[in-house]
Amino acid sequence: MFQILSNFLFSAFRNIRKNKAFSILNLFGLSVGIAACLLLLQYVFYEHSFDKFHKDSENIYRVRYDASRNGELMFACAAAVPAVGPAMKNNFPEVLEYSWAFPDGGIITTEEHISFRERKLQVATPSFLKMFDWGLIQGDTSALTKPYTAVITESTAKKYTRQSMRAGPLSFKGQGATLEMIIPGPFQECTTEVLTAIFR
Repeated sequence: MFQILSNFLFSAFRNIRKNKAFSILNLFGLSVGIAACLLLLQYVFYEHSFDKFHKDSENIYRVRYDASRNGELMFACAAAVPAVGPAMKNNFPEVLEYSWAFPDGGIITTEEHISFRERKLQVATPSFLKMFDWGLIQGDTSALTKPYTAVITESTAKKYTRQSMRAGPLSFKGQGATLEMIIPGPFQECTTEVLTAIFR
């Protein structure tokens, strides 16, 4: 067996040396093909693992908002109006809980009067922390039950408080309003797209 493999390798190297240009072209094509396959596999694995770190991920569904006219799809959107959640919970016993979140951004000011412009904020309902496992380091899933509260990532807490994990009150300015926010506690870094904070 070893002899057969050594003969194959010897013949391959001899052909490469005899036809250098053709061999380089073949090796280049093989390398590009392997790289393309690996990228496709990585994309497929990512799509199948997206948000799977949540404990009840198999029971969490996203409601789409598609509009049709005369049987023709006019537009498709990966979001729905806020009234959909309460309506589904009231009319379908299978729906145990609902939540919604929409992206926001603005200026965060700390107790030391240091300001940060943040673009990865999410405004969410109180049930958001109960439905998704964000790994709260301090506090519990009721952290967003009070108005004007927010939870922030561990790295954001360190950024705002100069390496201290205790995040004091923050001032949020955005959408023409200024709010004083209370921070019950930080949560672990997300394994998918990183959020800076989740507001109520």
